[in-house]
Amino acid sequence: MRGKADRTAALVQALRAAQLRFDQQWGVSTSAQLNPCAKAPTQCVGLQAVDYYLWALQRLYERGEDRYVDYLWSSFSVVHDLDDTRQNRYGRFYTKGRPLSSAALSGLPGDIGSNSLG
Repeated sequence: MRGKADRTAALVQALRAAQLRFDQQWGVSTSAQLNPCAKAPTQCVGLQAVDYYLWALQRLYERGEDRYVDYLWSSFSVVHDLDDTRQNRYGRFYTKGRPLSSAALSGLPGDIGSNSLG
């Protein structure tokens, strides 16, 4: 279940559409089977880890609190901020050489990086 309704069929349809677009753009097709299985984070350790990473990013973007992202940053490869179009229309990539922090986000519209809620 995703939310209150089972949307597994819609997810599979969206993933197949993405596969088709990728094939059309890059000429690389795949025969990989798509078998999504809905689980709560409490049922799957991997989902718990992903949930924690996303929560840390949310704390940074919503509250300007970067201590959780700082703690995890060495295990990030890249964060692609699609909304940070200050320099490029496709957004900004944050990497080990260009770490994501509240200072890096300062100056965004609404000054997201410094919106501390207390």
